[in-house]
Amino acid sequence: MKLFKGCLVLLLAACVLFAREFVILEFRELSSDFKAQTDPELDMDMNYSTVLRVESTRAVDISLLEKTYRTEKISSGKFYFYISSREKGITLQSAAYEDLKVDAPNRGFKAGTVYFLRLDTRDDVDVTINVTPEDAVIRVNGKRWINPTNKLVPGVHELEISLDGYQTIRGKLQVDNRPATFNYNLLEIAAPPPPVSVPSAPNTTSLPVVEGYDVRFEIQSCKRMPDGKVVIKLQVMNLSPDDQDINFIGRSRFFDDQGREFAANLRQIGNKSSAHYHLEHRLISGVPTTFTLTFNDIPRSSQSISLLELATANWTLPMRNIAIE
Repeated sequence: MKLFKGCLVLLLAACVLFAREFVILEFRELSSDFKAQTDPELDMDMNYSTVLRVESTRAVDISLLEKTYRTEKISSGKFYFYISSREKGITLQSAAYEDLKVDAPNRGFKAGTVYFLRLDTRDDVDVTINVTPEDAVIRVNGKRWINPTNKLVPGVHELEISLDGYQTIRGKLQVDNRPATFNYNLLEIAAPPPPVSVPSAPNTTSLPVVEGYDVRFEIQSCKRMPDGKVVIKLQVMNLSPDDQDINFIGRSRFFDDQGREFAANLRQIGNKSSAHYHLEHRLISGVPTTFTLTFNDIPRSSQSISLLELATANWTLPMRNIAIE
């Protein structure tokens, strides 16, 4: 019984999420309206009510969420609503339609004034979204798409399809005035290769090199400055045949030969630098780029770097045993 009720709630929720909707064709102040102005209504402050004359192209029953002091049905789809001029806006309601919120004019509603609101309706159509794999999560306009087939009003809708381990699809869903079917296939995300340390040439002047994620870092120098800073210069090379963007974050750090940890205070690549925020740069395939890390207030007792961690938004590469000159 509980399962049945849960399924019923989900079904009703899906119907509400993708109901039909109203579209405003015209909203303006009327210079005169004999019927409304010859039979005014007072609001609770004993002021003349604002009169809203609503006409819909489809014969539907319409009500207001806000307090009305009088409601008159002129004919099918045509109404007079008498409301307080203090209202900041109105909300029109009708069965099987999404609520329509209409803001008051810039200077607010005027007491004793008639406003004309003409509406059109957009009826929903059957839309089917098929995705492989079938357990992918589908969202339309930010709301969960429960069943393969649901109702949508014609127009452009935001679409997102996601599943762990697969590339997320984001785009637009163009729905016309007829049933439609959309088919999508999610692509698996390829696991990145593990970082591979590349030993330097066997000579006494070689400096550490590390490769991983199609990028190579090679130490150019590691020097102590007179003001107590340690500046590490590296050469970065994009090994991929395609250009790629890299995003260095503020988590690059090193551990010295006594196990003490120091965070980078300044990061520079090319002609860009950042102390606290992300540092983004496009690496051109095969073109070396200088990347510099500056560490402040390093004690002279730190003679070498046992571990240097180069941190980006997606991965971290380690380098070891770097002498401080």
